Amino acid sequence: MIRISCTNCKTILSIDDAFAGGVCRCQHCGTIQTVPAQARGNATVGTSGHSIGGSKTLYQNGEPAASGLEDLASVVVSSGLASNRLTHSQRIAQEQSTKPNLLLPVLLGSGVLVIILVFVIIYLLNRPTAGPNASGSGNPGQSTASGTPTATVTGPNFCGTPLTGNTVIYLLDCGGSAQNFIGELKDATIKSAGTLTADRKFAILFWNGGKDGAYPDNTTTYATKDSLTSAENAIRDIAAYGQTDIKASLQLALAQHPDEIVIATAKGSDLDLDSAWVDSILTLRGNSPVKIDTFNLISFPGESAPLQRLANQTGGAYADLTKAQLRQAGQ
Repeated sequence: MIRISCTNCKTILSIDDAFAGGVCRCQHCGTIQTVPAQARGNATVGTSGHSIGGSKTLYQNGEPAASGLEDLASVVVSSGLASNRLTHSQRIAQEQSTKPNLLLPVLLGSGVLVIILVFVIIYLLNRPTAGPNASGSGNPGQSTASGTPTATVTGPNFCGTPLTGNTVIYLLDCGGSAQNFIGELKDATIKSAGTLTADRKFAILFWNGGKDGAYPDNTTTYATKDSLTSAENAIRDIAAYGQTDIKASLQLALAQHPDEIVIATAKGSDLDLDSAWVDSILTLRGNSPVKIDTFNLISFPGESAPLQRLANQTGGAYADLTKAQLRQAGQ
């Protein structure tokens, strides 16, 4: 027998040698004890006269101890240790089997985000952008090589073509060929003058030397709110009719030493705007550094080689303008 002292109540306990190195429960206070390893044959009896060995010895006074291994198993089972361990293991296994797999939603969400990002990149790479202008500078609002404005600009411009001069004079054809455009052309011109800053000057002349209407007379004026209102009133009743010629109006415009002249006409496809016509305009311009922008008013697709040449040789821009584009620009 093995004799040990209870770690809690200090009672001397006698345990069968079969429990050596195992555990037992004190029959007095119920505390679980660790039985030291000891050679068998040292059987002793406690002062209570009861041997300790297994569940029967611990809980039933006066009964003989069961066999060592059976008593050890009984003690372990009665202590609840075995069941607790089993329950804990089962609980872990159950939690692992029922625990949701959070990795799958994360992977799916990441995949969706990647797909969306790819589509956004493809859209940005393939969306249309404004092309370069005829002079190749690529500024928004300039005309392309085909002469069509690419975008509306927010600064000084005429129908989307930027105006860079500090003094701008508009030379508008009011001949019979412009009859279908004259209303929209006047509105677009007033709108264009309104894009000029108040420290810039402008004037509006119609072909035929301005005798069909002009604002102001033989001079330029600052682009203030009052002058824009006066200009709109001055050209309101101008109508397109008959034959017109630009030369007299161009001479009046050049006398004001402008930085930029805007020419708009529907004669671009007519025989009278040929190479000789361009040469006469360049001769009148002489050594003046004025830039001339030309706009071809068209009802059907078409370009004006003479107007393009005039713009190119003076550093200006060229564009074809339909009635719808003039209407939009004048709104």
